[in-house]
Amino acid sequence: AALGLILSVLILELEARQPTFACHRANPLRYVALFYLPLLIPDIAYLFGIQVSLIYLNVDGQYWPLLWVHLMFVLPYCFLSLAPYYRRFDQRYWQLAMLLSASPWRSFFQIKAMMLLPALLSSFALGFTVSMTLYLPTLFIGGGRFPTLATELVALVAGADRRLIAVYALLLQAMPLVVFFTALGLPRYLFRHRKGIFL
Repeated sequence: AALGLILSVLILELEARQPTFACHRANPLRYVALFYLPLLIPDIAYLFGIQVSLIYLNVDGQYWPLLWVHLMFVLPYCFLSLAPYYRRFDQRYWQLAMLLSASPWRSFFQIKAMMLLPALLSSFALGFTVSMTLYLPTLFIGGGRFPTLATELVALVAGADRRLIAVYALLLQAMPLVVFFTALGLPRYLFRHRKGIFL
C-alpha cells in the first residue's frame, strides 16, 4: 500500500509538472486505461501464467515477486482514488511557497502534501484493505510460504474450531477499519485549528 501510494504520487506529480505528460485532458485513455486492466480481467486468467513464468525463472515462492503482484493489484486502487483530488489541487499554492524561498521538496511536503493529507491517507487505507484481502495472488505467487490473515482464514474454514475462525474473521475486518478510521481522524486532529485547509 505504501509503495502504491508513492508510485501514484510520483505519476500524478509528473503529470502536474509536465503538461505534455498530462494527457488526462486530451486523451484520458492514453495511460489511465492501464490501471483498469487488473480490475477488469479476472485474477485466475493471468495469475497462472505469472506463476508458470516465475517457476521458469526459478523465483517462485519468494518475497519480491509476491510484493510485485500485490502492487499490481493495489496500485490501480491507490491511483484512481487519489487522482481526482490531486488533479484538483491549485498549483498556485505550491508556486507561492516556491516564491517564498522554499525548496521544491519543502514546498511539497509542507504545503501540497498537507493539503492533500486526507486524500493520501484514504488512498493508503484503500490500498491496505485491497492488499489484505488478496487470497489467490498470495497463494499462487507466494507458493503458500507467506501466511496472511486471508490465507489463514480460508485454511481454517475447513477446520472445526469456530472460535479461532471468528477471531481471524474479526481481525480481518478490524484492521482495515482501524486504518480507515485513522485516515479519517488523523487529519482532523492534526489540523483541528486550521479550518478549510483541505481540498
